[in-house]
Amino acid sequence: MSSDPRDDEQSELAAQADYDLKFAQIVAAMNAEQDDAPDTDGEGPVVPPVQLPTAWRVPDSGSHSLLDDRFEPPELEDLPEEDMQLWAIVGALVGAPLWIAYLLFFDPYAGWLWWTLACLLFGTGLVLLVMRQPWSRDPDDDDDGAVL
Repeated sequence: MSSDPRDDEQSELAAQADYDLKFAQIVAAMNAEQDDAPDTDGEGPVVPPVQLPTAWRVPDSGSHSLLDDRFEPPELEDLPEEDMQLWAIVGALVGAPLWIAYLLFFDPYAGWLWWTLACLLFGTGLVLLVMRQPWSRDPDDDDDGAVL
């Protein structure tokens, strides 16, 4: 004896309608409970309406003069060719990681000397970079860096 697929579909639809009806009854009962709940103060808490800004961090319509000023960056200067310390730093900090990557991917069984030299070259670049900083700074200098 085989059951008709249409009977299964109809029973599923009837079960779904029962669930929908029960859900509607539950929601209606909850809404009725909320409407019937007595107010404890009589008035209830007074909440002032929230005044939301029209836009966040946007100047008022009268202060567009800040937006009219266009920043013109100064012309970039070329790196000095005669500054050998700068070029040693750039060469060490760029060349040493490339050398280590070469050893890692193409010659992983290279002797310990090559690995040591590549790491020492990178360390030398870092030391030169730190040595390039001034020994003392002017305490009265008001320049805090980049000003936007």
